[in-house]
Amino acid sequence: MIRLPISCLITIAFMSVCTPTSTVVGQNVKLTTAMQTLAGDIAKILRNHSQARVIVESFDPPNNIGGGDNLQIQRRLKEALDRQVGVDVVDETQIVRLSCWSVRGEYSIKHRKDPATQTMTTRAQVTARIFDQENSEQMEIAPFPIEISDLSDLTVLANATFDAGESANSKNKASQVAAQLTASIQKPNISIDADQGRIAASDSSPYAIELLISEGLSTPPKKRDYVADATRIEKNEFTLKEGELGFAVADLRAGEFYAVQLHNDSNRDVAVKLYVDGLSSFEFTEIASYKQTDHWIVPARSSAVVYGWHRTNEFSDSFEIAHLPETAIGQSGRSNASAGIIQAVFFQAWSQGETPPAGEITRGVALDSLATKPGAKITTDYVELRRFTSKTPIASIAVRYNKPKDDLPPSIVSN
Repeated sequence: MIRLPISCLITIAFMSVCTPTSTVVGQNVKLTTAMQTLAGDIAKILRNHSQARVIVESFDPPNNIGGGDNLQIQRRLKEALDRQVGVDVVDETQIVRLSCWSVRGEYSIKHRKDPATQTMTTRAQVTARIFDQENSEQMEIAPFPIEISDLSDLTVLANATFDAGESANSKNKASQVAAQLTASIQKPNISIDADQGRIAASDSSPYAIELLISEGLSTPPKKRDYVADATRIEKNEFTLKEGELGFAVADLRAGEFYAVQLHNDSNRDVAVKLYVDGLSSFEFTEIASYKQTDHWIVPARSSAVVYGWHRTNEFSDSFEIAHLPETAIGQSGRSNASAGIIQAVFFQAWSQGETPPAGEITRGVALDSLATKPGAKITTDYVELRRFTSKTPIASIAVRYNKPKDDLPPSIVSN
C-alpha cells in the first residue's frame, strides 16, 4: 500500500468555448438535441391518444461495452419532456404502474465506413418504444433509430477509454479523435501502474486517474486518511487475435469512502468531467453555473482530488460505497445499468489571452449490486478558476467497481 500526498487544490471550469463542427465527419448530432426531437414526437403521440402522463424508463445498453451509461439518455429525455406543453412526466419513484403510459428502449454502438471519405465513423443508435398503461407496446417512435454522433456524448455512452495523443493538437482533431474513440470501443484496453494503481489509456498517456480509499474509521472521513492501494486495481482481460485487451476493475467494498485523483502530466491545462454511476460529480452542487459547465480544471503538470459530489467549494458529499437501495442512483429510481462505473473525460483547457489549441476558436463565452451514495460531508477548499474548454474530448478513462464478471465481455479467441 502506498500513501500519497493529497492535493488540496482543485479548480472549477467556468467558461465554455464554441468549436466548429465542420471538422466532424458527417452531421454532429448531440444527445440533448436528439432527445428534444424525440420528446416532441412522444408528446404528439400522447396527445393523439388523449394521454398527458408519461414515465421515462431505462434504455438498455449494448452487451459489448461492459455495462453502459443509459442514464444520460433517460435523463436528457426526461428533461426534454418536462418542457413539452401538456405533458406530465411522472416521478418514477412514485409510479402507479396502471396510471400512465411509458417510454423505454435500448441503444447500440455502430461502426461504419463513410463511402465518401473511406473513414470509419461511430454512432450511437437509440431505439425508443412507447407502451400504454397496460404495458402493451403501442409503437416504435420515428425516426428509428435515432443517431447520436457527438464525440463527447459517444465517449460517455460507450464508457470508452482512449487517449487521442498528438491528434488532440491537430486541425483535424475531431475526425482523428473519432477514429481513436472508434478503435477503443472495438478493441478496449487499459494500462494500470502496478506500484501505484494509476489507471490510464496507455503507458505513455499523460492523463490518468487513481482511486484513493479512506483508511480511517471516522465519519465524516478525513482527507489525510485517503491512500492509494494498487492491490485493489486489476485488469479484467479478454483475448482477441490482436492480443490481450481489457477493462480496469477496482475492488471497492460496502461502507468504504473513496476519492478520485485526476492526473495531468501534460504541458497544458485540462478540464475533466467526472461521472460516478452515470451521475455527474456536480449532480448535487448548490452553484447553478457549475452544474452547467460540469468541469474540474487540473493545471498542467499537476494532480487534484475529487473527494465527493460537489455541494459548495467548502464541502462535498463524500463518495461512499453502499448497497444499491441506499445509493444516489438507487434512490433516484433510475436505471442502475451505470452503477459501478467511474469515468473521467478529459478536454483541453486554456486561459484568456493564451493561444487556443489547433482547431479551436475562442468565442461564445458563457460565464457564469454496489454503487456510490452521497456520504458524510467532507471539508474541501476548492477554488474557482476560469478557463475556456474544448468540446471535443482528448482522453477518457473508465474503471468498473464491483461489476459482476458476466457483465464484462467474455474471453474470446478470434481466428
